[in-house]
Amino acid sequence: MAELCIHLAYNAEMNWIIRPSQPEDLDGVIRVQNECAPMHKVSRQEVLRDEETLAPELQRIIFVAQAADEIVGVAVANRTAGSYHPMKYMLEMGVSKDFRKQGIGSSLYQTVFDHLADLGLLSISCQVSEANEAGLEFAARRGYAEQKRNFISALDLSTFSPSNFDQPIDGLEIKSLEQLDSPEVREQWFDFFTIVRQDVPRTAPPTPLTFDFFETQIVQEPDLVRSATLFAFKDGQIVGFTAGFHDHENDHFDQWLTATHRNYRGKGIALALKIAQATEIKRLGIATIKTDNDTRNKPMLAINDKLGFVRQPAVLSLSRDFWGCQG
Repeated sequence: MAELCIHLAYNAEMNWIIRPSQPEDLDGVIRVQNECAPMHKVSRQEVLRDEETLAPELQRIIFVAQAADEIVGVAVANRTAGSYHPMKYMLEMGVSKDFRKQGIGSSLYQTVFDHLADLGLLSISCQVSEANEAGLEFAARRGYAEQKRNFISALDLSTFSPSNFDQPIDGLEIKSLEQLDSPEVREQWFDFFTIVRQDVPRTAPPTPLTFDFFETQIVQEPDLVRSATLFAFKDGQIVGFTAGFHDHENDHFDQWLTATHRNYRGKGIALALKIAQATEIKRLGIATIKTDNDTRNKPMLAINDKLGFVRQPAVLSLSRDFWGCQG
């Protein structure tokens, strides 16, 4: 296999350079990422854990823009486990506010594109808030088109009371991972997740996940709130679950997934799970729950509206194919 070239970009007049990231850049990379995406901040612990636990093909490819001794821009590319393809990448980019409109973003993009093209590139996808006009224009100029969009919604728990939603379901039992955790329950959860994830709206078909990946990245994730990871049982079988993580950087609960088996939908199970989860999160002293839902997922959006979630600007999933193209 031919050796890949190391891509660099310079601007002597503006005194910045774009180069591959090094381990000592980590704090600067996180600072720029969190400045440019304050709604989805990442922590040092989270990044280091991913570097330690993710397989080589899922590791991040990072380029940075450096001005003097400061990291001022970041481009992060990676393949996703849930819709894995060796030639399809997700891309996240950002430039610190004081260094924009100097060509750094364009150079970062071209540098990471050239590197991915060397690896073999079929497509790049990205996510941009509909409130980020500059980001949407940047993507549009480079041929990216919308594939889907998700509503970001937030529930202020100071306004939430479970007594407003007293809807008992005969024969339904809700228990937490904290109460039930065992190797057998983890296997049951994984088997159930494998079924329901097929119905989650996405831009590419889901690819199989292993139990080891699920256990490492979900069950053993330190920020998983185990007392608010809930299972709904009917006749001893899991028929639904809801789970989420404590976002310590923003101090809110990030609701990951609520799912009901397709044979039990429309019976109030998802609503019951989300009421129980919100009750527990409020008890823990976390003030806000945030979630995102595909705009086509009308049943779950209706549940969120009923609970009092307030919609925020949507996030657009954009993509462009590059087979035989230049960036």
